[in-house]
Amino acid sequence: MQKKLFKILAVIGGLIVVWLLLFFIFGSPNKNSVKTLEFWGVFDSSDDIQPLLDDFTKKTGVKVHYRNFTDLDDYRDTLLIKLAAGEGPDVFAIHNTWVPKYKDFLQALPADFGYPLANVSKDFVSAVGDTLLVKDAAGLDQLLGLPMYVDSLAIFYNKTYFRNVLSKAYSAPELTWQGVRGDSIGLTQLQSDSPTGFRLAGIALGRADNISRGVDIFYTMYHQLGGGNLLAGAGSVSSQAVSGALDFLTSFSRNPRNQEYSWNTRITSDLPDQEVSAFARGRVAMILGFSYYYDRIKDLLDSGDGSISLDDIGIAPLPQIGNPLAGSGKVAVADFFALAVAKSSNAPTDSWRLIMDLTSRAAEEKYFEATKRPTSRRDLIDSEKTDPVAGVFVEQAVYADTLQLAADALFDAAVADVLDRISDGKLTPSAGASELGATFQDALTKSE
Repeated sequence: MQKKLFKILAVIGGLIVVWLLLFFIFGSPNKNSVKTLEFWGVFDSSDDIQPLLDDFTKKTGVKVHYRNFTDLDDYRDTLLIKLAAGEGPDVFAIHNTWVPKYKDFLQALPADFGYPLANVSKDFVSAVGDTLLVKDAAGLDQLLGLPMYVDSLAIFYNKTYFRNVLSKAYSAPELTWQGVRGDSIGLTQLQSDSPTGFRLAGIALGRADNISRGVDIFYTMYHQLGGGNLLAGAGSVSSQAVSGALDFLTSFSRNPRNQEYSWNTRITSDLPDQEVSAFARGRVAMILGFSYYYDRIKDLLDSGDGSISLDDIGIAPLPQIGNPLAGSGKVAVADFFALAVAKSSNAPTDSWRLIMDLTSRAAEEKYFEATKRPTSRRDLIDSEKTDPVAGVFVEQAVYADTLQLAADALFDAAVADVLDRISDGKLTPSAGASELGATFQDALTKSE
């Protein structure tokens, strides 16, 4: 009996020894045993991101497989399907307007990670914390992600036109929307026998079908006019801001008899890249765009699809309702993709280590050199704001704030539709404002 018991104990002891050996060789089968992270991004090429991932691997031993999507709709559809199925990447890029809809798929920064949430406002510009620091069920702050950049709209303008056509003392757009309106009136030259109707258009405003960021321009002016987040519980929709933005913007596109009329569909009917091509070909003096528009314009010029010079391109701050030089506040709407951890990830700690590494000062310095996207970090503002291309966007990142949408895809489509119907004369600005305001309010009521 004793021999039999001894044999049983020996077998059990042997199994324990084997298990301990496997534990020390392969590690504990916990949620951070994965040694290769799956990282999905959008628009950032592997050439820009891979050097930063290689640095992370050298420091941590954790490999990262990066998958870049270049089609935003494909990315969003693929991501949502995978996340809903509990699959997909460990780390992925999420647009700041998507946070309300995607937050249930996100794994917040672990409480024991060692990064105080109070540091978010110290390390990053305001839009970061305003978007990504949210309350959990217990009312405590939790961090859902961090971005490597914070972009916003600014004006790209043709310096030669400002110098030669307007003969201004300084060849740059005014700081206010009314001032820019005056610039556009002075620049615009109608030509009835031209296929476009213009010899020169002053500014691309008022439409969404041939202005690639027409909807974002509307949101920006809506916000500047006092419209706040379009989220349930964030307050009522500002009908005055909706009406004011629609009326001002479409005045440039809805009626050729308007003094400020400067845009139509014919200007871009034969162009591959909408208003950006029109700018590169010298058909329009001003367009609004994000920091990466410079590379879009440069690529067109390098390919021979343009008639202006790279030296003609100037970049001016986003116009304001009131004059900043007279003490009026400045308002811009932040646009960025934050890096977040999927709730389905089996390696949340390593995933957050990757995000913290990619948004560190050293990594963002390298990222800026590769992409010229304006930094999200406060400690890089002074060094980057002197950049001749990105400087305007870097300075705007300081005061740009977030504008969150309860149903961004629905709202985007509604804004685009109303803008184009007003510009086509199928809807009055007041009727369009009522329709759009009702769409916003109905969506907010349903999401409560």
